[in-house]
Amino acid sequence: MNRYFHWWATLFIAFAAALFFRAGLPFPFVFTIDGVTLQENDAWYHMRLIEGFLSGIPAFTLTDPHASFPGPQRVDVGPLLDLLVVSFHKLTGVDPWIAAAWCPVVLWLAILAVLAALAVRLFSPLHALLALTISCLLGGNFLRVTSLGFHDHHVLEILLYLLILLTLPHSRFWLSALCLWLYLITFLGGALLVAFLLLWRLLTPSAPNLWRTYALTLLLLLPFHNTLWVNYSLAAVLLALLLELMHLVLKRPRHRHVLIALAIIPLLAAANHFGVFHLALHFSSNRAASTINEMQHLQPSHVWQFFGIFAATALAGLARFITTPSPALRLLIITATGFLLASLFQLRFAYYLSAPVALLSAAVLIPLFQRLPKPFELAAPPLVLVLSSPTLIYSYGLNSQNYGYTAEWRDVFSWLRANTPPPLPPSASYPLLLPFQPNYHASPAAYGILIWWDFGYGLTTLAHRIPFTNPTQRNAALAAQTLLTSSPETFHSLLRAHNLPYAILNDSLLLMPQPGGGTRGMFHDLVSWAGYDPKTFFETLSYRKPDGSLAPLTVFYPAYYQTAAVRLTVFGTGPYLPRTGICTASRQATILSNLECFNSPDAAAASLAILPNGILFGMDSIHSPVPLPAWPRLQSVYLSREKIAFLAGRFVPAITVYKRLD
Repeated sequence: MNRYFHWWATLFIAFAAALFFRAGLPFPFVFTIDGVTLQENDAWYHMRLIEGFLSGIPAFTLTDPHASFPGPQRVDVGPLLDLLVVSFHKLTGVDPWIAAAWCPVVLWLAILAVLAALAVRLFSPLHALLALTISCLLGGNFLRVTSLGFHDHHVLEILLYLLILLTLPHSRFWLSALCLWLYLITFLGGALLVAFLLLWRLLTPSAPNLWRTYALTLLLLLPFHNTLWVNYSLAAVLLALLLELMHLVLKRPRHRHVLIALAIIPLLAAANHFGVFHLALHFSSNRAASTINEMQHLQPSHVWQFFGIFAATALAGLARFITTPSPALRLLIITATGFLLASLFQLRFAYYLSAPVALLSAAVLIPLFQRLPKPFELAAPPLVLVLSSPTLIYSYGLNSQNYGYTAEWRDVFSWLRANTPPPLPPSASYPLLLPFQPNYHASPAAYGILIWWDFGYGLTTLAHRIPFTNPTQRNAALAAQTLLTSSPETFHSLLRAHNLPYAILNDSLLLMPQPGGGTRGMFHDLVSWAGYDPKTFFETLSYRKPDGSLAPLTVFYPAYYQTAAVRLTVFGTGPYLPRTGICTASRQATILSNLECFNSPDAAAASLAILPNGILFGMDSIHSPVPLPAWPRLQSVYLSREKIAFLAGRFVPAITVYKRLD
């Protein structure tokens, strides 16, 4: 240990920083006076499942009457993560909410242990020290999914992936089969990793025969065949088993290559028939890809934020070991390359790259450091910390924010739970979860609540009410079209048609102009899901200043303020007469000139009449440039304490609950 004291000291600093980022920074957001506040949408639904398992639900593929409306939702979530929390609660008595909040951090510690063992097996103990240091300093997705309160299956995926890398090329077949099976019931899209294992076997004839591993995995996985996407995993494992049997029977490489070549066409045809390519295209190009962070494409900015300079050293390591004869190291190279390519289509796979980046960077940097003269070699560990500073800064900013529901939202959910009728009869009360029933029908008295999908799981888990849409994006297009309607009659009829007696509007649905131009806010998501042209509602143009220079300016057209999302959030149901912020300008292509704002609709109309190519707009998201008529047949029944503005003699609440009046 004395020989590597400087490396141990650096690892201690990196570990302390990593623990602070993961647990220290989010701690006040997670453990609040209102209770445990989880830090991610899906975490709330995992808690829903934990409560269901604690109530004695025996099945894994479930029907959830509280998940969405109308009709129940099939639950296809890998059960392993939640069963771990349930088991821990049963053994220790620790509150399951507290156990779930700490679960990602505990699993991160296990990841470090497995990463160290893998580094020692592939390289050396010194490599393990540097790989652990680099891993502790990485930010981005890996940091976020291993942080306090982020109770989702991603962190368990990473741990089991590393265990597969550690056990598959070396250990007894039952241990590697167990790790692979646990992975496949944690991440229901795990067939992708099996595909990488198939590729590894094709490119590594010297790898040990694994037919026993795949045979046992297949047997363990069969009871889960009704779960969504597990059939893809079953097919992939069966294909891997057949490949191993082929290696066992056909001794000559030429015979194996001929058989594989003959099998490619029917395999591609089968994959197309069962929708493999369609599924991949769906996840990389559907509307959710523009509204969910983890479904976006990996960009160069992400690479820098997540990995910093270690992205370059990892790529150098990838190039160095691309032709390695070692089966274990080649398995790392092939899976890392596969997940890198998958990340180009969907950002969610980027967290798999954290361990390969750390391992390959260590493999490149250690030989370089060992060639340095002794004084410079001693300076290498601090250099690693310096090189990590960009990701450290990004990590600090990332986890210094609250990603959970605010106290205002928790108050709304508590109010709904206490002041609205239960959506299901007492015999089907929360936390009802049923074994999968494709023909299940809720009682005629059941009803839903219109709320945007980001808040759906909170409505289920905290309010015990049924959202019209939720983070699976079920009914998201219908919800978006309803929230973007400008007609009170149409809005009311849509609520009535879908049996939605309540609607929840909040300020996150608004657009907020940014200093450098452009806007942020969930209104973008509404427009995307509804399939409308954003330029109908808002547009970022250029404004010509008196000195002739151009500056970006976001203009809000009357259609924006007339949507239900904005109108009911900001202006309530009463009539609104603008008294400020009524702007006009001449427009030539994307350039505005003669810009002027008025306090009277009549003055603005007179200006607009004489302007060439004149347009009428507002310059912020809460001052409509046009009068708004009353919206009857809606009653506000709850106003949040938090206010966002004082407008037309009234405070604008951040969250409002409306009741439909029939």
